[in-house]
Amino acid sequence: MGIRTLSLLASEEAWTTGHKAAAGVLTASGIPLIIGGIACLFLDDSMIGWVSIPVVVVLVVLVMLAAKKAEAAVQ
Repeated sequence: MGIRTLSLLASEEAWTTGHKAAAGVLTASGIPLIIGGIACLFLDDSMIGWVSIPVVVVLVVLVMLAAKKAEAAVQ
């Protein structure tokens, strides 16, 4: 598992360097999931979709930023 791009898959060193560079952003990407999960515990079933969609959008954006940061680290 991890960020799979051609430059990160080029070598073990590139994989490690890229993931170390992206670690902070990848860790931060868990924050929206935690907040969304806690919010869903207290919301009506009809509101869960309205909360989960923005949470997933934020998560995807953060993972894309992490991939970009990892790519920049191995260039």
